[in-house]
Order: sequence, then structure tokens, then C-alpha cells
Amino acid sequence: MTPTLARHLAANHGLLARREHRDAGLSVRQIERLVARGDLVPVHRGVYRHAAAQRTPEQAIHAGLLAVGRDAVLSHRTALDRHGVRGFRCSLVELTARSTSLPLRDGLVVHRSPNLSNADIMRRHGWWITTPERSLVDAATVVEPTLVARYAHRWAAERLIRLDRLDETIDRAGNHRGATRLARILAAASGPVADSIPEGDLGHLLARWGIPAEHHVVVTTARGDTFEIDWSYPDVRLGLEVDGYGVHLRSEQAFDDDRLRRNELEIEGWQILNVSARQLRRAPRRFVEQVTRALAVRQDVASS
Repeated sequence: MTPTLARHLAANHGLLARREHRDAGLSVRQIERLVARGDLVPVHRGVYRHAAAQRTPEQAIHAGLLAVGRDAVLSHRTALDRHGVRGFRCSLVELTARSTSLPLRDGLVVHRSPNLSNADIMRRHGWWITTPERSLVDAATVVEPTLVARYAHRWAAERLIRLDRLDETIDRAGNHRGATRLARILAAASGPVADSIPEGDLGHLLARWGIPAEHHVVVTTARGDTFEIDWSYPDVRLGLEVDGYGVHLRSEQAFDDDRLRRNELEIEGWQILNVSARQLRRAPRRFVEQVTRALAVRQDVASS
């Protein structure tokens, strides 16, 4: 193996595309000889893996991109996996070709989207990939939309996406089937989309027990501080906060800010009830009872 070929393989997950023969210091005839000898193993048409190269998920993805061409980007389920969804894994290589033709390659799922906006793609680990927001829109065509909505809530809680940008992406996608499906699922929730699954679960729980609360009420204090409360009853200044384990304790600064925020709300006359995601799963009725009792007390105070 020549040093030039070795460097090329090392930089490309052990792969070589026929069109890159000059970059690897080879002629097309030399590539054919290496294939005949078994040193290069065909992966896709015009794409080869060195026989000694270890097979990895990254290699499979890179091979797919080489096979489809320079207009290809990672998308759909592969993009979800690459951006990171807890509990979601994808071994399939799924791509979108930004062209009018639809390349066919065995072992790959290729979608065609000649109008995919530059605003909806980004560079990640050396590959072009749809943004997290566009990945959710595309995934809604191949994954149950309610699951995609759940991933959207989770990513919003983890600050990987912003819900306003997701709305912009849905609008930009126009009559895209995934955009239509995802918008319908997100709109089905009463009020704005919850920033986490437990937060959404609390809203549904309160509605089922006949004490629906307002979602994401923004409170500006006399000092000029602005705080958002997960669920609340503004008329009696009762707020409900869902605490995910680790979310509010992600750093000492976040912990301090949370205490300061609570103190300022208390000074403004708010009472805040906290519930953990685990408590919502294990003892939802107990928390509903607490909310009911607190509402009764707050209403008595407001009327006196």
C-alpha cells in the first residue's frame, strides 16, 4: 500500500470511491487490480472498503454518502440517531439527495428533496446532516408522529432545539408530509408544547381531574425579573413546577438561579408546588390532592 493511499483510507473510514482515485494516488486500472486481488472490497457501486479496515457505523454512513454523491445529507432516522435521541438507535443509513434524480443503492434508503433549504442543514463530524428541527420533520414520515413529538419535547428540555425554530422549520417545509403530520400532533396538545414529557403529562393529569391549569405563564416581578412557570393558576398565584432529576441540578449556577427565582416569586405572593417526574409516575393522585388543597387555601385567601 502506498503512503498516499494509506493516508486517504485513514481519513475516510477505510473507504475509497472510484471518483477519488487521483486523491488516493491511484489510477482506475490500479483500483480494479486491488479489487481483483481482494485488497479492496465493493460496498456500493464505485465505493470500496479496504479488506483490513474495521467495519463501523461511521464507515457505513460514509460509504452511503460516497455512493449517493456530494448532494447527499444524513436525514430522517439516521439524523435522529446522530443528533442523539435517548432510547433510539438506528443502524439504517438514510439520506436525502438534494437533486432531481433519485439514486438507487442497495442497503440505503434515499429520499429526494431538491428544494431542501441551506437553513435546514448543518455540518456535524465532517458530514452534512439535517438540523435537529428538520430531522424531526423528516422523521415524522417514517416514524410514528407521536413518538417524534415526544422527541421534540425531550430535545426542547435538553436545549438541543428551540420550539420557535421548529415552528419556522415546519412553515418552511410547506406541504411536506412530515411537516403536516408533526404540526397536527403538536397542535393537538392544549396550549403550547410542553418542554418535557413529564411536563406534558402533568397538564393532561390536571385536565383529567377537572382542574386544568394555564401553561407557561410568564411572570414579571416588581424588580423587572421575568420568570416562566410550567403550569399555574394566575388568579390565585399558585404555580406548579415539574422537576426532572438532574435538569434543575445540572450545575451549581443553575441550582442557585432556581433558588433565587423561587424566592422572588414567593416575595411576589406566589406559592410554588414542586413535583418530580418519578412522583408523577408513581403517585399522581397524591400530587393532584395537594394541588386541590392548595387551590382551596389560595382561593380562601384571595376572597378574604
